[in-house]
Amino acid sequence: MTRSAAIDRLTDEMVSLASNRILALRLSQIQYVLDRLPVGILVLDTNGVVTSANASAAPLLNIPPGESVGKQLSEISASDEFTEYVDGLLRRSAEVAEREIALAPDGKRDAATHRLHCEHLENEDLATVGLLVTLTDQRHVNVVRRSQHDFVDHLVHELRTPMTSIQASAEMMIDDENTDLDSRREIANIIYQETYRLSRLVDNLLNLSMMESDNLVINEKPTRLKRVLEETLDVVQPQADAKGVFINNELGDRLPSLNVDKSLFSMAVMNIIGNAVKYTPAGGTVTLSADYDEMSFKIAVRDTGIGIPEEYHDKIFDKFFRVVSASDGFHGSGVGLATAREIVRLHDGDITVTSTAGAGSTFVISLPRTRINSTVGD
Repeated sequence: MTRSAAIDRLTDEMVSLASNRILALRLSQIQYVLDRLPVGILVLDTNGVVTSANASAAPLLNIPPGESVGKQLSEISASDEFTEYVDGLLRRSAEVAEREIALAPDGKRDAATHRLHCEHLENEDLATVGLLVTLTDQRHVNVVRRSQHDFVDHLVHELRTPMTSIQASAEMMIDDENTDLDSRREIANIIYQETYRLSRLVDNLLNLSMMESDNLVINEKPTRLKRVLEETLDVVQPQADAKGVFINNELGDRLPSLNVDKSLFSMAVMNIIGNAVKYTPAGGTVTLSADYDEMSFKIAVRDTGIGIPEEYHDKIFDKFFRVVSASDGFHGSGVGLATAREIVRLHDGDITVTSTAGAGSTFVISLPRTRINSTVGD
């Protein structure tokens, strides 16, 4: 062999070795991703031999998925029902089949309902070469369904209560022609408060939906914070007065202007303060304050209300989550805090809570100091 031929051969071997290493690395990366999917994935050839399985396919197998490749499904299946079902599909030409099946990964816990989705695999000649099986744990789906059902129930209540009050107040004004001026003003105030309550609920739902779909437009500009916060207090004040809750304004006189979307940021603060008033019994206090240091600007809302158990601190900002049941006399849709957090996060900040059941709560809105603007603002 000539020197040139030897060099060419060595070059080809090196290229082949490099290509194999790259391929192995890519396959390893793909398997890494598949193993972390919450859906079980199993691939069989036409003889029922396992050719691929990810970690989440464990409920289907009696051995770890990584040890199942090359083995007959009938030898390692964790469920006779599943084996018979797959064998029947391999003998048929149906393209897609689905069913629910109860499976337990290791036999040490109660079986959970899973949804199997089976689909025949074909080559370029449309000949069947195997079967793809995906496995979805229905417990997560059921939790989502329950959340949706609970939300609809809560939302119906949130809508029905103010609408009933508005209707009753309007009927009083229509039916009783002799109602004096003070009584009419009181009725009109009830109608206004309940209409405001409905409007705020609708705005929260719309904004939350737009934020989740990335369709919300942020209009940031220098905004005088003290004015925004005091305007928010003015809006919430009638709600507090009606409940007999005192609002304590501890805002300083030298609050800076911030680069924020005034409308959205006002809604976030209003949701926090309104939430504090809602869950503070008559005779309680809600306090609003603000301060800043070298790193951040903070707005704090403290109340003397019913408080939040520690186990719920990480959940109260989840959409539709409600700590207190309607039987306790406090009602909410579960979107106010979720909306407030999303708005604050759009402004590069966050909301935290400190609370003890029965001892009130403190919500803190934190924004980076870079949001402070030296101009006067609106």
